[in-house]
Amino acid sequence: MQPMIKLEGIKKTFTGGGEDVHALRGIDLEIMPGEIYGIIGFSGAGKSTLVRCINLLERPSEGKVWVNGVELTHLGEMALRKQRRQIGMIFQLFNLMKGRTVYKNVEFPLHFRGIPKKQREEKVMNLLRIVGLENRRDAYPSMLSGGQKQRVAIARALASDPKVLLCDESTSALDPQTTQEILELLRSLNKELGITIIVITHEMAVVKQICSSLAVMEDGQIVERGDIYDVFSNPRMPITRRFIGTVDGMDKALEEILSSPSEYCSKHGQLVRLSYSGQSSGQAIVSMLSRQFGIDISILYGNIETLGTKPLGRMITVLSGEKHAVDGALGALDGLGVKAEVIADV
Repeated sequence: MQPMIKLEGIKKTFTGGGEDVHALRGIDLEIMPGEIYGIIGFSGAGKSTLVRCINLLERPSEGKVWVNGVELTHLGEMALRKQRRQIGMIFQLFNLMKGRTVYKNVEFPLHFRGIPKKQREEKVMNLLRIVGLENRRDAYPSMLSGGQKQRVAIARALASDPKVLLCDESTSALDPQTTQEILELLRSLNKELGITIIVITHEMAVVKQICSSLAVMEDGQIVERGDIYDVFSNPRMPITRRFIGTVDGMDKALEEILSSPSEYCSKHGQLVRLSYSGQSSGQAIVSMLSRQFGIDISILYGNIETLGTKPLGRMITVLSGEKHAVDGALGALDGLGVKAEVIADV
């Protein structure tokens, strides 16, 4: 099966004020048909530039872009416009036309393509039903909530029956509850229509909820990528660990413990972060190690969740006892499929 999206050696350099800004530094990426693929990074990482290179709203300085087997980077303007119909896009700030009703906003790309009126009406009303806004067809954007505006934007993006939907920070302007609703809508569209979705975000909670795979960007490069479960269970790069720490409370808990260790740790020992996956039980592992090596293990913080169908857990613990016993317990963890990271002596 060929990728729905393939990027090869993508570079983008902006020149201004006598200075070159290297926004993208050689991106290679493949996204398969039907995937919900997350691209995450902090502001300035290059993720929004990357997504705009996929539909050539930004033309790469170097490299090639394929969408559905067609190389876009060598097409003329007319052929490129035709291929862009396969690529829908939604934005953080919705980009709706304020002077047009919900119906007219969704109809606009169909009218622009010269689709007959009766076909336009059937198509628009079907799209409004899909996004749950058929009873708001005559409302103007100023009369809508943020979530409703984004639903209109999604319906408009689907008007040309795209094979790919690009979502550039599409939930960043929404409250948490509305974010959940929009993500569920995107998930259902992916399942029912088979549309490939690329989610650009700086929020790991969004990636965790909806994506099957992800790429982590930093300084114009992809520094880590893979299946969502594999990346969460074994993050290799510091930036990835920072992102993961923002969604499970681990970083905040660790910061508080390190700021006042005597308030949390009744015994001296080694502060250790444990990460376990699959069917491993954190509590069972702790009990077994305590008995086998004759050490005390205090659990200061713990979190377990399910990604896909597989459980993933992390804990902050203190291992107290004779040094050789603690070292033995740490060595045994690796054989049990548990990743142990010694943070500090407390």
